[in-house]
Amino acid sequence: MVYEQLRTRWDLLDIPARRDAQRRIYHLQLEHERTANATIADPAGVLLLDRGTVDGSGYWPEGPEDYWRELGTSAAAELARYDAVIWLQTWRGGAGPLRRRSIECPAARVGRAGDRVGRADAGGVAGHPRVFEVGTYATLEEKVAAVAEVVERA
Repeated sequence: MVYEQLRTRWDLLDIPARRDAQRRIYHLQLEHERTANATIADPAGVLLLDRGTVDGSGYWPEGPEDYWRELGTSAAAELARYDAVIWLQTWRGGAGPLRRRSIECPAARVGRAGDRVGRADAGGVAGHPRVFEVGTYATLEEKVAAVAEVVERA
């Protein structure tokens, strides 16, 4: 949504614009979570998100520590917002990627942003006490089935 608003892509932004985009994404995620939580009628209901506030730390130009400092929060505080985390591993080849990235994208250029988002030593999702890792699969159907199984367990 942010890149659509900006009418651009990550790899076309300079460093200050990349920081600005990640700040916007973080605040948009917070707003989406607040809105979604307000619509859950059952207190025992489940809110399943496709990303969390931790994700931007993998895309921040100067690294996770600077990201948390800039946003006035910490990895621990952001991870505490979630009861569990399902960490989907990035597709690494095989029968056709679902999302193509340019070589300039941080996921392709810097050891894959998904890997950096996950690293516990960098304040990533692997530091959450209830993280469920879902590996790569040959087909989307297999991956969806694996995620559904994890959701049931969680």
